[in-house]
Amino acid sequence: MDQQTLAVAAVAVVFIIVFGGFIWWVIRQKRRIREAFDTFSQAHRLEVQRGSFPTALGDVDGRFFSIGAKVHRTPSGRPQLQQVPDFWVQAGVQGDVPREMVAGKRGAMQGKGPVQTGDSEFDKKVWADCPNVEAARDFLTPERRRALIDVVALGATFVGPGDDNISMVYRKTRGYTPKLEWLEERFNEFMSVARSLDA
Repeated sequence: MDQQTLAVAAVAVVFIIVFGGFIWWVIRQKRRIREAFDTFSQAHRLEVQRGSFPTALGDVDGRFFSIGAKVHRTPSGRPQLQQVPDFWVQAGVQGDVPREMVAGKRGAMQGKGPVQTGDSEFDKKVWADCPNVEAARDFLTPERRRALIDVVALGATFVGPGDDNISMVYRKTRGYTPKLEWLEERFNEFMSVARSLDA
């Protein structure tokens, strides 16, 4: 066997080892994701929906909650080669919330003129809008203004009820860390701010 043949064989062996290692890593990651979601969902009595990445959703003490991810797709509908998932977290807000109210990070939101409250920290950090400005101001008590500052700190957005009559705090972004501790941290953060916004 000449040196050229040996070199080709060596490259082929290295490729098989690297490719096999990658496949093993993907399988292990997916198993860890499933195990984390199963443990998390059982602890909070949530339903798990299977897919490329699982989703946990359901009611917790009468409050809607969901967390999950999906592979980011190109406009053509094909998954990106990097297989980087989008993740989202949603926690329902209960009570009489002003319709179509929106609040999020200042500078990241667009639309009609913002609702001003006279609270300098809130008005500086939070962009708020609502068709009924007076109802929004009545809703934005000191406790809720503090909660919305926390919402912005989480990189999240608050939306009041629209056609679906659902009020929630939600976050959607790229990148995903599907560990049990991460799931629990997001659950505690979002359930806490959602409770603080209840009307």
